[in-house]
Amino acid sequence: MQIPVPFRVIIAWRICLVRDYGMSNRDKWLHGSEGSYVRGKTRPWLIALAVITGAGTAAVAATAAIATTATPAATTAVTAVATIQPRVVAPAINGIPQVARPGGQSATAGAGTAGAATKMTPAASSPQDSFSDVSCLNPKDCIGVGGNAIGDSGFSSPLFGLWNGSAWKAGTPPLPHGALGGELFSVSCRPGGCVAIGYYWVGSKYTPLAELWNGARWSLLTQPALPAGASSGLLSVISCTTDTNCVSTGVYRLGTATGGLLETWAGSTWHIVHLSSPKTPASELASVSCATAAYCVAVGTYVGGTNNANSYTLADVLSGGTWHLVTPANPNTAAGYQDVLQSVSCAPGATAPPMCVAVGTVGKQSGKIFYATGFSEAWNGTAWSSQAVSWPSGSHSVLYGVSCPSTQECVAVGGTGVYATYNDGTKAAQVWNGTSWSLATLPAASGGVGSVLFGVQCLPATTPTCAAAGEVGPYTTPGHALTGFWNGTTWKLVTTA
Repeated sequence: MQIPVPFRVIIAWRICLVRDYGMSNRDKWLHGSEGSYVRGKTRPWLIALAVITGAGTAAVAATAAIATTATPAATTAVTAVATIQPRVVAPAINGIPQVARPGGQSATAGAGTAGAATKMTPAASSPQDSFSDVSCLNPKDCIGVGGNAIGDSGFSSPLFGLWNGSAWKAGTPPLPHGALGGELFSVSCRPGGCVAIGYYWVGSKYTPLAELWNGARWSLLTQPALPAGASSGLLSVISCTTDTNCVSTGVYRLGTATGGLLETWAGSTWHIVHLSSPKTPASELASVSCATAAYCVAVGTYVGGTNNANSYTLADVLSGGTWHLVTPANPNTAAGYQDVLQSVSCAPGATAPPMCVAVGTVGKQSGKIFYATGFSEAWNGTAWSSQAVSWPSGSHSVLYGVSCPSTQECVAVGGTGVYATYNDGTKAAQVWNGTSWSLATLPAASGGVGSVLFGVQCLPATTPTCAAAGEVGPYTTPGHALTGFWNGTTWKLVTTA
């Protein structure tokens, strides 16, 4: 579907740092081509949020409409393209998919010794499979979610895997009647069940998807109607404090504008929460984390600046019974830079304002390469402050997920490399010891030359345990789900290759 001039808007063309400049499913519908798209080249959430290469009242009207529902408010049309860079996957506002349930981890400042890499058994039967997220009740009871794809010419189908401490067992969750395909982007487990979210494709549009796992089977959860006038939408990350108390973030499209989507689950019904946001034609909530049922932080990005050439960090906080907009730190506000928060994690169960850590990517596009750097910042209940993250000299880097099981422990995951194509990057993890971040040592992953980690969850414990999810393998050949397990000292990688 071609958006007619003068209202052409590239509202989310993924700059694919992690695949070869293809568009993810979400990127496609944000771009305006959902009607003709059949499976993208990227997994969760490395998106570029661009907006508007023309002028006209239609674009203004669309953003004005969003202002009354969930995120962006009216703004004037612009003449330049702005790119935003959120998480990878096919989701994220811009980067969607980031993964943020309460959890988190990490232990010492030391990187640890690389462990062994093993294969997932049984392997998922698909030309291409990927995990976007993982959630665990204990080290021997985890569930991973993602999707199966058929290269560039087929529809995705949702994928899940059950981990028993030694091997994965893959399965296929259901989709609503009439769905042509779909994916699960995030999952959050608590005693009593797991809730997973994503999207499904029916007709020519994407629709939010939510499913409940009771330990034996999946059941579809009815979603509320999207904001009035919205043509498509999806959910990217979910955070549950109990199996009947969850918050999920995402994005929806209204005309040529996009807005952040936030929904709550109380065990029987989903509800959309209407938020205020900066005046912008494009925004997205990429991640959310709840320390308690009454305290949550959601993060994302929005476009702005001269001619909307920049993207800026975005955050909303639930406290005192209401959501309110707060101002995160922006690593670089120079012209053309994209500051995008991909994931957030709040230490669970905190009494006073909890400590929350958010990670993301900052950079600027030059030709076909997006020169990116992973960054981190912390929320103390009053203000955001930047945290230094060290990377190998001269390398590019991305951070897509973070998990903090306590105020003194966090693990963030993503990748390092030029990321001009998926083959150029390799999975990476950073560990926070309460004072500083340090780059962890990960073993080589079997199954391909490229790799990335999208999501991570850490369990609170004296000896930290973390599970991470992602993908390994170039897009030119079948990629496969990649998972990593951290015991506080070493990492073990498991793939479906």
